[in-house]
Amino acid sequence: MSTVTCTATTVKSTMSAVAVDPFGDIFSVHTPMYYERNNGQDSKYTDYVVNHNVKFPDNVPVPFLDKLESMPSLSNDSISSSPSTAPTTPEPELPIEWTDDDLNRLLSILYSSEMLHGDLTISPPLTTLPTTPLNTPLKLDLYLRIPATPATQASYSPDLPIGTGRPINKILFASSLPSKDPTTLRRSLAAALLRSSETVEWIVTHYSLLSTLFTLSVSQLAGIKQGIEGMSRVCDREWAERLEQLRRCDDEGGRVERFEVGFELYLLDAGWCELGPWVNCVDAAMKLDAEARLQWAESYEGAGVWLLRAVNECEAR
Repeated sequence: MSTVTCTATTVKSTMSAVAVDPFGDIFSVHTPMYYERNNGQDSKYTDYVVNHNVKFPDNVPVPFLDKLESMPSLSNDSISSSPSTAPTTPEPELPIEWTDDDLNRLLSILYSSEMLHGDLTISPPLTTLPTTPLNTPLKLDLYLRIPATPATQASYSPDLPIGTGRPINKILFASSLPSKDPTTLRRSLAAALLRSSETVEWIVTHYSLLSTLFTLSVSQLAGIKQGIEGMSRVCDREWAERLEQLRRCDDEGGRVERFEVGFELYLLDAGWCELGPWVNCVDAAMKLDAEARLQWAESYEGAGVWLLRAVNECEAR
């Protein structure tokens, strides 16, 4: 299966800053984890740019957590100091209907940062789709906006084809199969976005870790942050040996239930580029009170559960 590799530039600085979007590609933190290795000499702090290559499936989606179904508990007006004692009956899980909201929710869960920045667009727009079957087959195309590269002087050579120097500011990210039914079109695009099982598994794990992280106390979060910073100071050999040790334990059925160990394995497997964003997530969690953290934990958990539902339903068809 072909993949599209996008390069996300991560700016790391010794200046302190507050991360607004835990999933953002651009962040700035004051932490000893960012330094340059200098042939065995003392480490030194520096500002630098890291290019993080992120593999997406050949068909992908549009994101933002704000597009998730609204949670009454996230409203300041609805926060209660005491839990309700009324019995609750769980609502039956109905199949996903793949309305505009359902597709937007999927895109929000998969690629929240791109959605927040308006970098993903669907053509034709979902709002233009009718509620009744179309007269002719149509397909939905998802585009990713990219920085337009200025044309070079050589692009205007008289020997080149017309339009060679025209800057490209978007690439095709995903496509549905042709269909006359709007619901089938949205479902087909969703299936294309969920085609890569590795990508989906990584995102589900990401939300699972976030949901657990936001249930921890401030002191536990501080310990997690120290652990992440400590990982940045190990040499490459120690990093590889620790990763192999945890992988071997996992393969042999000795899955450790402690969150810290599972989180460490995730970071070791993801690489150095993931340390900074997770420090930002921990910092963001530490600034919230316990009730707010719990609400975010429920939101992240719900996102992961809904994503698995979407995968199962698309595979069942």
